[in-house]
Amino acid sequence: MYGIYDPPSGATPPVGFAGIPNRNNLQQQVLAVENVAGVSVRTAPNPSTVTLPPTSGAVRGWYMDLSLNPGERIVTDPQIESVGGLVFTTYQPNPNVCSGGGSAYLMVLNFATGAAFPLPELDVTGDGKLDLSEVPSSGNMPVGMLLGAVYASTPALLPVGSGMGGTRKLPSVSSGTVDSVARPRPGETAHLMVGGTTMNARNGLFAVIVVAGALAGGSVGANTVPGDIITGNVTAVNGNQSLNIQGHIYRLKDGTPAIAAAAHLSPGQPVTVQLDGPASSPSSQVINVVPRTGR
Repeated sequence: MYGIYDPPSGATPPVGFAGIPNRNNLQQQVLAVENVAGVSVRTAPNPSTVTLPPTSGAVRGWYMDLSLNPGERIVTDPQIESVGGLVFTTYQPNPNVCSGGGSAYLMVLNFATGAAFPLPELDVTGDGKLDLSEVPSSGNMPVGMLLGAVYASTPALLPVGSGMGGTRKLPSVSSGTVDSVARPRPGETAHLMVGGTTMNARNGLFAVIVVAGALAGGSVGANTVPGDIITGNVTAVNGNQSLNIQGHIYRLKDGTPAIAAAAHLSPGQPVTVQLDGPASSPSSQVINVVPRTGR
């Protein structure tokens, strides 16, 4: 898997960005295998920093080899969540060439870095929550998990309602079921905080390229981050019009989960808020609000 930085049309290529992207000017991320409650998970235990322009020493993006299992490939289309999660499944055929079948994995990467988000993205334990029980004893956030001896389709990404934000990742598997392996936990920051705090890449796009052996397979465009993420304590709730967070007033955008979420807030409550643009812009509005538990 390759994540290639694609400067905006007409932009002058930054220093060191001339020529074709290759493995020498991309930052490698390396996978490792760990275990959570008897489930095999994948982590990026020593994630490398992916420095993007205009910062000095910028690279062209990142890449990650699927080298843990022989023959493993991405054979379905990757999906991009609105907050920057790169979601895809992989398949490893049975290493015994005389036998059929194989195993599937679900992967969720930060599209800007090719590594993990700062909070759990996968409900590894299957308890319908996203909390520290999904994390191995090393403390490394999982970026993938074994789905079993099945074939898994491209995950369907379904937004979660009730003002909580986040996305359910629903891959259909060859056993005839649909697995829902990532669900936000009510009252926690879940996916909203996870996506926005790690990316500030509005000055360009990434092209996510699937590579099986040689450069082949296809590509998918990535969305930029919808807006800035802010955190703080609620000072006042002004009906369905605006929120006052530590002296700053943020308007609520009609037709978004922020309206329903704001109705359940109270002064002094810590929250994470997602805007539809930069916090510095007076036209930016709140599109989602997630109450925090102080974790």
